[in-house]
Amino acid sequence: MYQLTCNTLPPIVWKNPDDCLFRIKDSSVWKLRINELISSVDHLFSLLHQEEKNKASLFKFEKDKKAYIIRWGILKLLLAKYVQKDPSDIRLIKGENNKPLLLQQITDTPLFFNLSHSDDLVLIAISEQEIGIDTEKINRTIQYSDLLATLFTDHEKEMIIDAADPYPMFYTYFTRKESVAKATAKGISDSIADIPVCDGKHLIHENNVCGIKTGLQVNSFFIDDDYTASLTVGDSLSVIEFYSAGASLLQ
Repeated sequence: MYQLTCNTLPPIVWKNPDDCLFRIKDSSVWKLRINELISSVDHLFSLLHQEEKNKASLFKFEKDKKAYIIRWGILKLLLAKYVQKDPSDIRLIKGENNKPLLLQQITDTPLFFNLSHSDDLVLIAISEQEIGIDTEKINRTIQYSDLLATLFTDHEKEMIIDAADPYPMFYTYFTRKESVAKATAKGISDSIADIPVCDGKHLIHENNVCGIKTGLQVNSFFIDDDYTASLTVGDSLSVIEFYSAGASLLQ
């Protein structure tokens, strides 16, 4: 049996990039806002490989094109700092269920990462072990009741419906399931309802359909009143650092 533990973290203190030692063993989450990095889009575009530039050119709207360039440019910049290489050495490929991976491990210590974005917000998680992150903007106009039967167990549905404010609970539970699915590279499938996400400890059978093959901890947190997020890591990880990735990261 595997153990999956879900909890909500206290308010996050986001550190400056200058405080980061960029050690792979120090698992970290990076937050960035697209609008704060628009002026750096040309530089970040120069960090992309040709196939990534080709993909950027396919976006119909300039806003979406710039957001893609910023997301992937910052990701490559961060990964390069952790492995002490030039961003041009960072080659990314799509793994199982399109989970981005390094083309090859270029350090003695394995490097894993995951990215999530919603509207203007981007979160990037980096670790020496498999990791998954998901963030969502809380949309209070969504008819979430139509999704409950597909995404959640009966107990989870009750917790959402009975909550004083169902919307944050709905999105917290949803990001937990998404982050687990991304950490395991299982992806969103019919089995997503089988991933338990209520607060506390859950025992998972070894022959589960969720792709879980080890003990996991799922840590949820709020960015602000509009965004919630969840991070899934191995249950042996004890410390996670949180950083804001602004324009100073490019200096």
